[in-house]
Amino acid sequence: MLDPSEVELVEDEELHIGDWVKVRASVSTPTHQWGEVNHSSVGVVHRMENGDLRVAFCFMELARKVFVGHLYLIDDIAS
Repeated sequence: MLDPSEVELVEDEELHIGDWVKVRASVSTPTHQWGEVNHSSVGVVHRMENGDLRVAFCFMELARKVFVGHLYLIDDIAS
């Protein structure tokens, strides 16, 4: 039986174009290839399409296709 005291409530935050994001620590295998993107990479959402996002990660030439569930919103790019 599930003990409510052992459950962490996680509220998904809706992402929007222009939001700063990072890859969730729980993601070990991406749905799409990330190239040099890792869990400390910071990016900005450029486009949204069918559950996937195009994210421009800092210091990388091309926007990457990323599954929306693999990212989380950050308030400060220094986070």
